[in-house]
Amino acid sequence: GCPGLAPGALAFARRAGTRGTLPRAMRACILGATGLVGRELLHLIPRAWPGAQLALFASRDQDVEVDGRRF
Repeated sequence: GCPGLAPGALAFARRAGTRGTLPRAMRACILGATGLVGRELLHLIPRAWPGAQLALFASRDQDVEVDGRRF
């Protein structure tokens, strides 16, 4: 086993043909992060993919606060 690896992740990696490598973290890009849909995605993505790396883009230079996190 691999310490710190989520249960089933190694089996998933084997089925995906990546034997011996760990799954990479999800990376998501949100275009229009300060708009209505972008703000909703900021709520949904961490629930769907905990630990996902986010890249946010918007035409306005402003901070967005979602669930106590400031972007």
